[in-house]
Amino acid sequence: MKKKNVRTEHSSVLIACLFIFAVLFVCLPPQAKGQYHTPDSCLKMIWPDDYNPLTNEGTINPDSVKVDTCQNSPTYGMKYAQKYFLIQLKPYYYPFDTLLKPNEFKYVSEISNHCSQLKQKFEQLENNYGQILFHGLFEEVSDSSLLKNPLILISLNQYENCDSIVNILKSIDSISYASYQMRAYNYTIVPDNSVNGELIILYPNPVFEYLFIKSDNHFNQDEIKIYSEIGQEVLLKTIINDVVDVTVLNSGAYYFRYKNKLYKFIKIK
Repeated sequence: MKKKNVRTEHSSVLIACLFIFAVLFVCLPPQAKGQYHTPDSCLKMIWPDDYNPLTNEGTINPDSVKVDTCQNSPTYGMKYAQKYFLIQLKPYYYPFDTLLKPNEFKYVSEISNHCSQLKQKFEQLENNYGQILFHGLFEEVSDSSLLKNPLILISLNQYENCDSIVNILKSIDSISYASYQMRAYNYTIVPDNSVNGELIILYPNPVFEYLFIKSDNHFNQDEIKIYSEIGQEVLLKTIINDVVDVTVLNSGAYYFRYKNKLYKFIKIK
């Protein structure tokens, strides 16, 4: 009888402790539970979208990227956005019956039956983040390249922490690469894509194998250095007929230096 009473007493104490812990957890602020949600009042446009091409002044922010401006916030200085996030899926694992072209989009419900696990993952994400849309790339890519290396842009219907969304996307088994496509630029702090006043355009960007350089200048036998995001030199290449072979690079963001200017591109395996 005594042993039975001791066990009953221990059970009662355990239940009481669990109840107290549950109450305390509910009362904790969101950041203490790892579920911090930045107040809308903290989110401000990182830059306006007021670039003037005639004067080469102003800033570009076509996707209305925001930043947490509250200094006491655990996400202070972090970027928030609705669009666009880039994902690369496993080779030949394109999730839709037809290839998405630039300016086209599809819904999660339209993911093909052969990608049922991927569809289930995005349905779960929609329960947490609202509607998700899949978009074609900014630039036209050949069907064969897109099938071999499936690349798709993603947009959300509400502002979310860019780093958090990228980490979630990377955790999905069938996604081999994920990043946020930052298209906001401040021309007062970002070097412009020009050489001697001539505009330089890199395409396709993201790139699989060969990066083409479009400019009024003709590049041939010009030497460039390619750097990682942390500024480490990773490759020394020669431009041949306006083309740079970047096949050996791993997936990620890179910069190449030409005549003391930096140009950013995304490499995809």
